[in-house]
Parts: sequence; C-alpha cells; structure tokens
Amino acid sequence: MTIPHEVAKALATVFQSAALVEDAAHGRSLEPTQLRPLLEAVLIVDAPSVDGIYGATRSLTLGLRALETQLSPGARPTGEVLRYVFAMLRLAHQFQRALALQQEMDKRLARLQAQRAHFPVDHETLIEAFAETYSATLATLPRRIEVRGQRGALSQPRTAALIRACLLAGVRGAILFFQLGGRRRHLFLQRRRLVGAAQALCEELP
Repeated sequence: MTIPHEVAKALATVFQSAALVEDAAHGRSLEPTQLRPLLEAVLIVDAPSVDGIYGATRSLTLGLRALETQLSPGARPTGEVLRYVFAMLRLAHQFQRALALQQEMDKRLARLQAQRAHFPVDHETLIEAFAETYSATLATLPRRIEVRGQRGALSQPRTAALIRACLLAGVRGAILFFQLGGRRRHLFLQRRRLVGAAQALCEELP
C-alpha cells in the first residue's frame, strides 16, 4: 500500500504550520511565500483537490521537508515541530466533535472572507482576525497548545497573533488530512510511506 500524495500534502501543511510557529516563537522572520498559502486555505471552504486549496506543491516545500526530516526512520527530531504537529492533530480531532464551535468558526470565517476582499491575506488586520478566530474557538478546547520560545518574541503582540494564525492554519490542514483518510497513528505505523510520499513530491519540484 502506498500513501496517496494528497494525504502527504495535507500532512505537510500541518508540518509547515508547525515549523512557522517554531520560527515565530524564536523571533525568526516568516517567509511570506510559506505563510500565505496556509492562511488562504483557511478561507477556502470547498475545493476539488489539495492543490485546489494550497496551490502548487512548491508552496509546501517547507512542510514536505519538515515531514521528511521529522519522520524519517532513525531520525532524532529536534525543536518543537513534531510536538506542535501532534497537538494540532489532537485539536482538529476534538474540533470535529464540537458542533457549537464549528458553527462559531463558520461565522468568523465568513467575516474573514469579507475582510479578505480589502486586505492581503497576511496583512496585520487579517492576521489579528485569524488570531482572534483561533482564540475564540480552538483555544477553548481542552489541552491547549503550549508554545515555547524566546520570552521576548512571545511577549510581542504581533508575534503572538502570527503564532495563533499559524495554529489555526495547521488545524485546518489537520482536518483535511483526516478527511482524506489520514489518522494520527499513521505517523507511527506508516511513517516510512509518508516519508516516501513526501520525498517523491519533493523530487517533482522544479
């Protein structure tokens, strides 16, 4: 059995979100080309494919590389990326059972879509709105995600908003991963296949 490339891509979006959370938490600048596709995807309610949500595979290069690095057999993951990935998968699983929060999320995303018509997706106004959406919905679920990093970076409102926006995007990717048949246990039981799919996708990059 092989892992469908769309499943690997969906999981790569969670890894990319986690990598950006780690960067922001340590005061590192985020690359807009890595952030924008994740945020745009939060506003897409329906699409025929993963590419229809996230665009070309190259927009997920960071996530595919992180997936490969973190899950490769014998790898010794460093940093917080893998912990954030599992935390976002857990949060997505809880969210799928919380009907009231789903309804609140729908309302807030509708307002975000209206704002998107006036601002770039990574504009400060929208970043704040993404962050508020995360705080009002996903952050109210049990076992909130603990983000670790540099105290100076974490204390900055702009950084805190970016982190929450990335967590929201990561949970969106996690839900897609589940919808495509992915499961948390696959990160243990099918890690070789996931890594193989990620490597194959990376080889196709121009």
